[in-house]
Amino acid sequence: MTWDDHEVCNDYGNDRDERLDPNFLQRRAAAYQAFYEHMPVRLPPLSAEPMQFANLRIYERYDWGRLGRLHVLDDRQYRSYQVCPKGGGGGSTSVTTAECSERLDPSRTMLGQEQEKWLAQGLAGSGARWNILTQQTLMAQSSQVAVLNEAEGKFWTDGWTAIPSPGNACLTTCKSTGRPIRGALRRCAYFYAANLKRDFYNKASAANPILATEFCGTSITSSFASAGAHRSVRGTESAYQIRPQRQARFHAAGYLAAADEYPLHGAGRCQSADSGISTLASFVVERWQTRRSDARLKLRRCGQ
Repeated sequence: MTWDDHEVCNDYGNDRDERLDPNFLQRRAAAYQAFYEHMPVRLPPLSAEPMQFANLRIYERYDWGRLGRLHVLDDRQYRSYQVCPKGGGGGSTSVTTAECSERLDPSRTMLGQEQEKWLAQGLAGSGARWNILTQQTLMAQSSQVAVLNEAEGKFWTDGWTAIPSPGNACLTTCKSTGRPIRGALRRCAYFYAANLKRDFYNKASAANPILATEFCGTSITSSFASAGAHRSVRGTESAYQIRPQRQARFHAAGYLAAADEYPLHGAGRCQSADSGISTLASFVVERWQTRRSDARLKLRRCGQ
């Protein structure tokens, strides 16, 4: 279990909120304390300092026998500030590379150096068949507009699109250690399924291998249009079609099962207790060996 922004306030990053409140750290400490006291988490011992909850480590790893190792991350507390905020405040926005070259600064981080080092050690020392990352924001480099040429696209600055794709510490570590990441799991208002690779603009290849598979599940009570609506994303692709580094997207409530096959279940109306539930789509994560015998992942939709 981990937190996201709304346990404190919308789209906060590190020690800064949208309003640049000078007392934000006190608010964050109170929110972290409430989380610590009410949620079933196992955390390291607290310090004795007065503001002990102001810097509360929540990232941790858990082994499930030899089958899986879960790396539970925190991409809120240690991250770089969101780039190019609007109106002189903090928080997120959507930008193109032409509007915001700061997004490509290689020094930007979502996890901070200490957590990145911890993750690298955990992946390198893992003997599990699958490594699973549980974290807060979409890792796939998903553009809000069609991308026809390199350096094009419009990106949300609160997620992993806020840092250059080759600088993604999770994928860099996965490539260097050869450890497969079965899923980068998170929750948001939509459902996404994507293959992850370091170079967003080019197809998967020996030089640009698929390094991980990501699933993003919705809240069970998300109130959006039915799955039959909005089948295209900005007119660039079918919502059910998996393309390199792109996502499947469903405007419906759903959840994911922890198995090789991942079904997406949707309710007709989340406001009705007697609403019917159907399987909107199913995805399979396949493990195979490359010529170097490195474990890699690829995603396909069932029946394809």
